[in-house]
Amino acid sequence: MRILRRFFQVSLAVSAFLVCASSEVAATPPAECRPLQQPRVAAVVSVDSVEWREDLSRVYCRIIGMPHTSERVDAVRMTVGKRRLDATDIDGIDFRRYFQWEDDGSILLEIDFPPVSVSERGNFSLTFDTVHGEVKSAL
Repeated sequence: MRILRRFFQVSLAVSAFLVCASSEVAATPPAECRPLQQPRVAAVVSVDSVEWREDLSRVYCRIIGMPHTSERVDAVRMTVGKRRLDATDIDGIDFRRYFQWEDDGSILLEIDFPPVSVSERGNFSLTFDTVHGEVKSAL
């Protein structure tokens, strides 16, 4: 009886292994073969200051993420009232290129936008388009 039970345990283990091994050919492996994935922690954006000039609006901010992981920012938008302004330049990272968070998980950024009139200045928000979704500034 023990030998038969042991035979079934071994055959079950071998068949599970074969299912996982053969699933590499399949488009989607069975759930029991996929590695457990932790949910992505979204980056946090903190605005330090804004320089409102006649030729541009420059936002000094900090983007914070999980150290030693990678991220990509494709675009940044500033919403001022009902206007949406696309960033014209960014220093600290490059648009549409992966970067890696350093040990402290913080990167200082300078982002240039088109100029904003004096009457529109005030409350605004930033939206970062990343490969993991949108990240909005905490204002």
